[in-house]
Amino acid sequence: MLFRLLAADLPAVARPDKASMSQQMLMEILVGSLACADAFRDTNGCFKDVSCWNGVDLDLDGNVSSIRWAYYVDSDQDSDEGGREYVEEEDRLTNTGGFVDFQWIPDTVTTFSLSDLNVQGSIDTTALPESLAYLQVDTNSLNGTFDTKALPRGLEEVRICRNKISGSLDMTQLPTALQAFYAACNCLCGSLDFSRLPDGLRSLSLVNNLFSGTIDLRHVPKCVEFIQLCGNKLRQSELCVATDLPHLFSLTLDKAITKKIVDESGKPVKAVTRPGGRTIEMRFRVL
Repeated sequence: MLFRLLAADLPAVARPDKASMSQQMLMEILVGSLACADAFRDTNGCFKDVSCWNGVDLDLDGNVSSIRWAYYVDSDQDSDEGGREYVEEEDRLTNTGGFVDFQWIPDTVTTFSLSDLNVQGSIDTTALPESLAYLQVDTNSLNGTFDTKALPRGLEEVRICRNKISGSLDMTQLPTALQAFYAACNCLCGSLDFSRLPDGLRSLSLVNNLFSGTIDLRHVPKCVEFIQLCGNKLRQSELCVATDLPHLFSLTLDKAITKKIVDESGKPVKAVTRPGGRTIEMRFRVL
């Protein structure tokens, strides 16, 4: 109860210094407002030692390095929204709901996965651990904006699909180490600038948002494999697409986005209408 009060009830000026707190205390605060918090308590209602928590891994120094919690996770990796990572059955939680404050994630964490738990809160990217390489918070009730400029620079994969995140998304400020970015099924809006995507980006899904305006796909990374942009309000008279993309397996767009798709030299690019007739797909990868 004390830790929950510290995290939720005290004004910011009275809150303890995170650097001076033990990892046990940080973890107790992190889960204190989650509906599934009892999964980490013993029969007396006291929190177990964090080394005994399901879904939590420690490094050789005894610091928390990985947190993986989920209610239900579909391991299918082929959907337009971006598949979710499989979580072991013993690490799945039975109660959903509550609130999460990302600032209490220990600074030593490199993997943070909190999926399908219907938790509320917002993602303060300035408070994420600098060591973070993997962030997955799919299928919750997270809201607020998502500041890409403040993301940890070593971040390799981001999955924030199926939430209520809103506002614009600055695609020019993604971490240079990023390889996959999934933000499907949110309320993100505004224009999209793909002129400075990370060189190593392989997968990008922005399906079913509210993005509008025009896009330019001449400067996407050569290693890209999947780009899914359907389910938005993008419209333009002509769309220019880079064709020197030997690894591109699927580029999916709304059929209504444009009547003309061309390459850098102005030559028409063939697109196949997908089942249902509302989306089109381009594939350049040679199998």
